[in-house]
Order: sequence, then structure tokens, then C-alpha cells
Amino acid sequence: MSSLDLIDVSAQPAIASWTHDSGVTRRLDALRLHIFHDPSTSTAFFKLRATVTFKATSAKPKRTTAAWLHIAPENVETISLEDEENVDEVISKMIGPNTVCWHFSLTRPATLVLPPDYDVKSKGQPSDDSFHGLWALARATKFFISASLPARTVSRGRLMSLCAAASRPQSGKGTTSVETASADVKLASNKHAADTASLYGGRGGQIVELDSLNLPEPAGSAAFPPAYSDIGPSPPLAADPPMGKKRRRRTSSEASATAYRQVDSKAIEDKTAFANASKNDLKAELKAELLNELRTEMKAELKDQLKMELVSEVMQEVEKRVLDRVEERLQEQADDFEKQLYDLRHELGATVYSEVEDQTYTARKELEDFVREEMEEAQKRVEERVVDRLESANLNIRFNDR
Repeated sequence: MSSLDLIDVSAQPAIASWTHDSGVTRRLDALRLHIFHDPSTSTAFFKLRATVTFKATSAKPKRTTAAWLHIAPENVETISLEDEENVDEVISKMIGPNTVCWHFSLTRPATLVLPPDYDVKSKGQPSDDSFHGLWALARATKFFISASLPARTVSRGRLMSLCAAASRPQSGKGTTSVETASADVKLASNKHAADTASLYGGRGGQIVELDSLNLPEPAGSAAFPPAYSDIGPSPPLAADPPMGKKRRRRTSSEASATAYRQVDSKAIEDKTAFANASKNDLKAELKAELLNELRTEMKAELKDQLKMELVSEVMQEVEKRVLDRVEERLQEQADDFEKQLYDLRHELGATVYSEVEDQTYTARKELEDFVREEMEEAQKRVEERVVDRLESANLNIRFNDR
């Protein structure tokens, strides 16, 4: 199967919606969707990342961090892709063009991955609505995820193939022989995509399975609001007690207006939070791009310096027997290095942090071009001492991330 069938999408803007146990439709904004699917190994994984803020307490200061929702393919019953015309118009406007809507149906709820110092057995540190929403979503087995997935990033046909591979065939519905055969190759979790050990600065994430633990709701969870469309007019307000002078009783229209003002205020807060999260993600992406550009410039400068030194040395001591031996050794090293690059490509593809994964291909291409140019130059003029010099050369570049 071609490597073009691989799906590796990171940090795409997303919105989740589901029906709460109370029957009210909930919606969680400002999420980031990660999708991985490798048909050649029959592995996949889905992740949602939310930026959450834990409020200050007497024991802990206020902090903003990430919380994850991991969806393992082993727990997927069906995944379907909604038609473009069926995508919610409000959500489509919030996310932007190329909005794709997934309908997930799970055999068991997804898994929460929280900071390692979060105490799940107590009420926990008071937090914002994003954390309450993610906690509630982790209890649901049926939900929608709308995300921005441009066709140039991943085609709709490949998304449909992923849905078919992840979904379990329904018995009694006339399954074909192809579907029956595909059911024998059930998708498994990709180990690199599902890894939690590298999260939170290498401290590892805390895995929380709410369906198997009797845990309390996080502190302040009652504050998590329903979807805007589910808020009705407020009930009539009770009359104020007499305070010496009679106060005018608030009418139902005034109460309704107050409720709508509260809804508008909440909508502004949600949009502000979404904008701030997008701004932070953009900063991280720009920072990664600048680091990559700086690394490329330094590599080119060092490459020129090394080339001049090697040419100067080669011009002084060129012998036929040395060139023959160098050519033989370089061929051996080229084969070994090509194998290492192949292994490294596959290993780095899933372990590099999500914010710089899009830069990996460019860096690998530049490294391959650099090695190929050096081998071609060395095959013409390099002597045995050049090989020793290249074998012992080390290049260390450190970037202090502040």
C-alpha cells in the first residue's frame, strides 16, 4: 500500500458537540484535532487537545496547560462522515472553510489524559469551562467532531477509507465479502500516536478512564453552560422584600433580556478564548518555523566552511589508492546511513511534538540533499584522512527556548 495513503494530521481547529445525560446538547469550542492512520500497519489513533486553565487556590497558583482526550480505534463502533450540506452552519462559520464533520459512536468512552499532578480522586483544582466540557465529553459514547481539514491536506476519499476501516460491520445488514474481509483486520492503536510519556515536559500524562472509576465531577462543574440554542427565557424573578420604599417589579421581558445579555456575554467570552488559543498555537508554529530557518542557515554556513577545509586538504594529498578505498568506504557508509535515515524517518514521524510535525519532511529532505552532495564531492577528491575526519566530526546545536 502506498505511503500516500498515510494520514497524519495535527492540531486542526475543531469543535465537539454531544448530548448530555440531562438531554441537553453541549458544545465544546477551541479544540485541536489530531488524526493518525497507517493502512500498511492497520493502526490509527484520534486525539483532541483542549487548552484549560486551573484557577488559583491556597495551595496552587493559576496555570494554563493542555488536557487531552484519546480515542482508541479498539473502542470505536462506527465513524461516519457527514455530507458537506449537513454540516452545521454556525459551526462551519466558527471553524472556517473546509469544515468536515465526524460522527463517532464508541463501545466505551474515550480516555482523559491530564497533568500528572492533578488529583482525580478529589474535587480537584477549580478550573474553567473548557476542562468541565472535556470531562463531560469523556463520559459520552456518541458525539460529533467538526474540524478544518483542507482537501490538499487529506482527501475526502482517504477520510472515507479511514471511516470504513475503523467501523465495525453491522450484522444483518447485508455486509459484502469485502466488508467481511476488512473486519478481520481491525485497526489497532498506533503506539507512537498513543504515547503519553513525552507529554507535560517529559513527566508523562495521567490516564483517567471515567467509565471504570467512580470519580466526582471537577470543582465548579455546575458552571458548565448548555449550548446557546438550548437556553430558554429565564423564570419570573421573585419580588424583592420591602426596603422602606417599594421597588418596581421586573417584568418577564426584562428578565428575558437579562438572560439574552448573559448569553451574548458568554458567546463573547467563548470567542475570545478561541481567539487566544488560536493565537497561542500560531505563536508556537511561527516559533518552530523561525527555529527551523535558523538551523538551516547555520547548517548551510557550516557546510560551506567544511567544504572549503576538505577541498584544501584533498588538493594537497590525492592518491589513486586512497581514492579507491575512500569510494569503497563511502559506499558502505551510504548504504548504512540510508538505512538509518529510513528507520529514523518512521520513528520521528510519530514521536516529534505535534507543533513541529509539519516541518519534519523539509528537514529530512535538506539532510538527504546535504549528505548526497557530500558523498558526490568526496567520491572525487577525498582521501583516507577525510573519511576519518568525517567519521569523528560532531555537530551540536542547542536552542534555548525562552
